[in-house]
Amino acid sequence: LKVEQKWPDLSQYNGYGVGSLKIDGMPEELKKQAESGLALGQKKTFGLKKAKFKQAELEKDLSRLHLLLAQNGYPLAKFDVQATPDEDNDEVKLLFKVDVGPEIRVRTLKVTGTPETAQKGVDAGLKPIRMGERYSDDKLQAAEDAIEAALRAEGFAFPELRVGIAIPDSHSVDLDM
Repeated sequence: LKVEQKWPDLSQYNGYGVGSLKIDGMPEELKKQAESGLALGQKKTFGLKKAKFKQAELEKDLSRLHLLLAQNGYPLAKFDVQATPDEDNDEVKLLFKVDVGPEIRVRTLKVTGTPETAQKGVDAGLKPIRMGERYSDDKLQAAEDAIEAALRAEGFAFPELRVGIAIPDSHSVDLDM
């Protein structure tokens, strides 16, 4: 499930200082992570007081935000960027308006092929990810790691866990391990 998005062309502001960068509409639990990962939002880079605007950095930052949201259950997020120039100071203020779109929730979770002796550990390993909750790459990875650890604890030296992810509609995901 992928949304093609065309980023705005604000190249007329290349070289301007970024006076401020604000993100509206980002889920609270992701806001700090989102803000800290943006190149245009950095206050000091290489001794400069403000980040310098570059179209390429804008596109990278928007791609970073899109990836962060997709990894946390919002793969259909859309962005609107507003730029307010201050010509006198060669600065531009940026506002990223985020429409996260529908949440993707775990609809089904199926685990097959595990030995009966390891089932208790496998079940415990599934705790990070639950049906009905918003999908998260981090939670899925935590479940994978815990299941592999449970299998190793049962004597399976090199367990192979394959995860299938199916997205049947714009609101849910089916996981098959």
